[in-house]
Amino acid sequence: SDYPTTPVLDKELQAVGFRIDNMMRDARLTALTQVQRAATNRNDRPGKSNQLIFQFSLNIRPLANQILILRGPRGFVFDDNCLPYVITDQNMVFGPNTQD
Repeated sequence: SDYPTTPVLDKELQAVGFRIDNMMRDARLTALTQVQRAATNRNDRPGKSNQLIFQFSLNIRPLANQILILRGPRGFVFDDNCLPYVITDQNMVFGPNTQD
C-alpha cells in the first residue's frame, strides 16, 4: 500500500455542529504534515479509527479543577472513555520524539 501518499479520493466534508453557550477563544484540528500524519496514525477514511490532534484555548482560566467534556458533531463516534488514549506529552503528540 502507498498510504499515506495515495491520492485523495474523498471530497471534503463539513458537519453541522451543535449550539454552544460559551464559545472558546480558539478551537481547531491541528494541520499536519504528511510525516506527522504517518507518525500519529492519522486515517481520515470513512469508518476507520482515527487519531486526531486538536488545540483549543479557553476564554478564562477555570476557577477550580473540573472535568473537561469534549463532544463531536452528531454522527461522529468516540470511545466512551478515551482518557487512556489522550496524549499530552509534548514529546509524543506528533509521534515519538518529535518535540521541537
